[in-house]
Amino acid sequence: MKIALIGATGFIGSGLLAEALSRGHSVTALVSRPERLAPQAGLKVEGVDVLDQQQLAAKLEGHDAVISAFSGHAQEDVRGYYGRGADAIIGATKQARVPRLLVVGGAGSLEVAPGVQAVDTPQFPEQWKASALGARDTLEKLRKEQALDGPS
Repeated sequence: MKIALIGATGFIGSGLLAEALSRGHSVTALVSRPERLAPQAGLKVEGVDVLDQQQLAAKLEGHDAVISAFSGHAQEDVRGYYGRGADAIIGATKQARVPRLLVVGGAGSLEVAPGVQAVDTPQFPEQWKASALGARDTLEKLRKEQALDGPS
């Protein structure tokens, strides 16, 4: 399978990259800092600005699936950046006619009690809240998405 992996140098993305390569997939790592990835068999590394939907769509063309481990932890407006990035990723995936988009996010939107999500509890760590809210916003967008394949 030919996979485009967005965020391959991050905490979660690096694990996804290792797993995909170990399973023999051809992976294009789409990252902001390509110099952070060493050459490996089955890996192509491309620099990309995830907010540039046109540039991203061009790099996604020809892939069987897109996996997004995108986050915005290093940004000042984490939630806003996460939302803009998610919009660009969803739009670029559709524009490139890649049928499958898998998004890996945090666990903040998991229910810890009926109708109560982890991110809404007082115990949720403040330093991760903006990113968790951005991930929850993206989850809601994806639940409404009709053009991309959903779970089988």
